[in-house]
Amino acid sequence: MTASIPGIVGLTVNTSWAVMWLVSPLLLLNCKIGLTPVNILGATFLSYAALSLLWSPHGLLELMQLLALASVFVWGLSLANLKNVTIGLSLGLAVSSVIAILQYFKIDLSIVTTEKLTGLFINPNIYAEVSGMVLILILIYKLWWYIPVVIPGLLVSSRAVVLALGVSLAMFVWARFKLASIIIVITSWFIALKLSARDTLFSDLSIGTSNLNTQSLNIRLDMWYDMLFGFKIFGNGIGSFVYVFPEYNKHLDTTVSIAEYAHNDLLQLIFELGIGAIPLLIIAWILLKVNDVHKRALIFFLIIGLFGFPLHTPVVAFMLALAAAQLAKLSLGGRIAINSSRLPVFNRMETE
Repeated sequence: MTASIPGIVGLTVNTSWAVMWLVSPLLLLNCKIGLTPVNILGATFLSYAALSLLWSPHGLLELMQLLALASVFVWGLSLANLKNVTIGLSLGLAVSSVIAILQYFKIDLSIVTTEKLTGLFINPNIYAEVSGMVLILILIYKLWWYIPVVIPGLLVSSRAVVLALGVSLAMFVWARFKLASIIIVITSWFIALKLSARDTLFSDLSIGTSNLNTQSLNIRLDMWYDMLFGFKIFGNGIGSFVYVFPEYNKHLDTTVSIAEYAHNDLLQLIFELGIGAIPLLIIAWILLKVNDVHKRALIFFLIIGLFGFPLHTPVVAFMLALAAAQLAKLSLGGRIAINSSRLPVFNRMETE
């Protein structure tokens, strides 16, 4: 959550991935991989992604990201729950909350590229996505005292986060208050639409943010349309989007910006891996069928993934991998093999 030295080592995304690459292999010392349907499908997906390097212009770093997330997922299978992890994530997010509050008062301790609050995450939408995901975990484990740490990030008013939170929060009250759940979803939808047409909180009125909001949505739609012409049965290879998409781009002005991500993880997976994305989609379908509170985190992730790139955002993807692991333990009655000889440090991290 705080693995960032902006402007020195690199931007937050790159630095955080580097930390995960170093740490995630160590997590596997505590685990054994069981032959469950989810694990087999995951191994198939990773194998295809690795194979696609044969025709990808460049994808080694993206493959390393997937392997790091797979390691976190396997480690998550060994955890009884994510309560202690959620506490740690909340404490880490508190650092960004303090920095964001200082940013509001024009005291910048991090790289600032916008008038919106960003904390350590440079990108305000990423900050909002991280805060929303942490809030879901806080509510799951009823860690009410940690709710204040997510407030600055949620004040960024990301449209996708508002909509995803509305759906996820509605799931918390559906069993007892169905009408309230419907109202929450409808309200979040209208708020998201309003944010698309009006200036968001803490925005710079002088640069016409309302126009930028509308323009960003139109750019996404145009980019997704152009991507359709680049779909191939076997995909263009892992990590190929930023290199191959320009061949099909007809709308985006590449002299102004480069499309590093498709801002839709599903479309980008299909663009890069083609039929190789099917195992991962089956995993998502299996996990969505599990009746467990962690499904709310998965749904939040899937919704923001329709408009952003959370699969390529290390902190959000890290939380998703752990939530998915908790769901996988319950999927299809599968049981996970766990190494009985644990190191003391891992025993402290697991909560019975």
